[in-house]
Amino acid sequence: MVLESNKRELAGEIHRAIDTVRPGQLAELFNLDGFECRWTEVDLAALWSQQLKRGILEDLVSEYPESATHFEQMCREALPRVETFAELLGGSSVPVALIDAVRRAVKNRVSSSRGTGIDLIARALYFAAIAVLIRSGARQVTKLSEGELSAGFSWVLGQSWVDGNTQQVVRGAWGVLAQERGTPNKG
Repeated sequence: MVLESNKRELAGEIHRAIDTVRPGQLAELFNLDGFECRWTEVDLAALWSQQLKRGILEDLVSEYPESATHFEQMCREALPRVETFAELLGGSSVPVALIDAVRRAVKNRVSSSRGTGIDLIARALYFAAIAVLIRSGARQVTKLSEGELSAGFSWVLGQSWVDGNTQQVVRGAWGVLAQERGTPNKG
């Protein structure tokens, strides 16, 4: 019985340790040059779910340590308070500067984690952050062309592992763009 108890404690410690590691750190740890990993839908759904639960400050501060105080203040001042990526994507009054900071940090992660599988999660989060910015009324949020933005939104909507709330945000932003153009939304 003591052995089983120790196994459970160790498993709990491992899970807690994994939850505190940024996905990019895991990618770097397991970076095997020339090795191609094929992620299953189940794997990606689990990674996406974990990303949504992660604290925004952890990722922003690791990407931009010199701006830690500024990011902490933005998160505190958001009403309701924004702590996780899920809250950022689902919030109605999230400061545009905070969303844009996340967009820029995630863009850096996409570039640095190409081919790891983590880049898929970062890519979905990047387009979701752009969608939140567009729905909040912000314009000129990216240098992507309208076609590239539409392709990115379409890609996110085609991923079965992206949760329904995020897909709704992306679909809404795509609708805003279509309405501005006066064309029907294909999403």
